[in-house]
Amino acid sequence: MGKLKAALVRLQSNRKQGHMSTGSTGSTAPSKIGKNNKDVSSPQHTPKMIMPYTLQDRILLVGEGNFSFSASLSLLLHSAENIIATCYDSEEILKQKYPDVEAHIETITSLDGRILYGVNATTLHRLKPLKSSRFTKIVFNFPHTGAGIADQERNIIANQRLIIAFFNSARILLANENNVQGEIHLTLKDKEPYTSWNVRKLGTQCGLVCKSSFRFRAALYEGYRHRRTIGFDECVSDDANAEIGDARTFVFVIPSFSAGDDEKRRKKKGEDSDDDE
Repeated sequence: MGKLKAALVRLQSNRKQGHMSTGSTGSTAPSKIGKNNKDVSSPQHTPKMIMPYTLQDRILLVGEGNFSFSASLSLLLHSAENIIATCYDSEEILKQKYPDVEAHIETITSLDGRILYGVNATTLHRLKPLKSSRFTKIVFNFPHTGAGIADQERNIIANQRLIIAFFNSARILLANENNVQGEIHLTLKDKEPYTSWNVRKLGTQCGLVCKSSFRFRAALYEGYRHRRTIGFDECVSDDANAEIGDARTFVFVIPSFSAGDDEKRRKKKGEDSDDDE
């Protein structure tokens, strides 16, 4: 509990210093006053937040930027003992790109999490610290090559190649024992050009099936701030995660007989496996 308390204190301190925007979370819509000064405002619908991770999960986080998602998840679970958070950049470059990264790293490590630098998302299974491990959740949020290709068609193809290589590597590290079916969670913005990546089809090409998807609710992860591959830029980076907009997490698994039957049933009935709650 001492480690968690210290991590929470650091989180509050960062907020006071302005590193973490409070955004609009917790704000209320203006009330409508009717006769006899009664509030006749219509009830505000609050979307249900899905928390897809538990203390029992063995979690591998791939392609982290400033590690704010990893830090937030660690605090939500009150422990990072079963979390390995990785990034593509070296530690030196990472600290140059993201001014707030050190505080997030301290949060993760203080809760017994592990940080790995210089990790290529397409060769996870070859990395010595990972190759003998099996994970129940492998998470890649907002993957992008960061290549800056102006031509949209070529940009789409480049990112599809990234996703395919990631799938082929990550599936090797998925847990599949004692009735535990490991999952790959891939989160993308729910708009073009990302929808044209057609990640469901890419998963099928890699021997995976998309068993479900759900809205990615950034507000669930307090302190999380999305950052671009190129790093923090005051002109384009947004502290309130407005840049993300609508986003969706796709859940991929290695199909078992029953999972395959379920997918065929959905296709036959014309159902969508998405969960929008």
